[in-house]
Amino acid sequence: MIGTEGKMLELDGIRKFFGPVAAVSDISFTVEAGEFFSLLGPSGCGKTTLLRLIAGIYRADAGSIMLNGMPLGDKPMSARDTALVFQSYALFPHLSAFDNIAFGLRMRRLPRAEIARRVHEAMELVRMSAYAARMPNELSGGQQQRVALARAVVVRPSLLLLDEPLSNLDAKLRDEMRGEIRDLQRRLGITTILVTHDLQEAFAVSDRIAVLRSGRLMQVGTASELYDRPASRFVAGFVGHVNLVSGKVTEIRNGAVTISCRDNLDLEVPSRGLPWTVGAPAWASLRPERLRLGSAAAAVDAKVVGVTYLGSQVTLRLDIGGLPLRADIQNVGQTLPASGDAIRVSWAPEDVIARPGSPDDDE
Repeated sequence: MIGTEGKMLELDGIRKFFGPVAAVSDISFTVEAGEFFSLLGPSGCGKTTLLRLIAGIYRADAGSIMLNGMPLGDKPMSARDTALVFQSYALFPHLSAFDNIAFGLRMRRLPRAEIARRVHEAMELVRMSAYAARMPNELSGGQQQRVALARAVVVRPSLLLLDEPLSNLDAKLRDEMRGEIRDLQRRLGITTILVTHDLQEAFAVSDRIAVLRSGRLMQVGTASELYDRPASRFVAGFVGHVNLVSGKVTEIRNGAVTISCRDNLDLEVPSRGLPWTVGAPAWASLRPERLRLGSAAAAVDAKVVGVTYLGSQVTLRLDIGGLPLRADIQNVGQTLPASGDAIRVSWAPEDVIARPGSPDDDE
């Protein structure tokens, strides 16, 4: 069922144990019809286990999964109206590209003419029409990936599941293929769930992202929500906040909070209606791309301890009173500081992400 409206997938209180170890703990979320939804997290966080629970490879120990408003329960994988693309592609080595794609349709006993028509359509979608007779070992990694995608979408599932499908490709091809996958998903309007540990990949293709850690769901949101409003220090660090500092709340006044970090470095941030308490611990992130060089009124002294030239961007490693920070500066032809230089650095209060609580609160 492609391009429908409303909730396509609903997970409620899902748990999965392997022996005494909880691989997935009380996970609940919904995926809208036509949405590209990613499960993001480090290795061992439970994202592949969760995908396999949705696919029917594993059975949940608790909780429920609904697809198109119907409980999946103990339905086998073959009866779940889902299609899974494995990390290894899992093509049949003895079948041609055409026959690999046709396999699922033949299992469904469709007429031969219908199979041929749908396979040719799928091969055109992934730009593989010229390779129909090729065997898997005669195809490149990117071509095998396209065949695996065509084999999944040709059966017209309600839900397409992608288990780190780009991890075996080199960086250039990975960038190209993730664009193709997103374009294909949009053309078909097919609800898709991607498992990945690659932040850039998730940000590039997803409508929404679920961040997992140690089997727990940490936050669900768009890329901008995760980056601009991380719910925890872990999420902030995982989505690229490299300047994470700890401190203590010293003042709350006129909608602003002052967090004292170290060596008299005080951060003033908007309170944003959060439960701040004077004397309580807090953490903050000074995003490296928002740090500014120059002698602004609120600037602080810093020493450049390292410079990394990346072409359009230059990364500065700074020391501010013993506090190591990073600044990412756009290279627009200006004179750039060198290692050992003393400079002034500033930032706007609204550019600081800050939350009450200890750094270990979400451990």
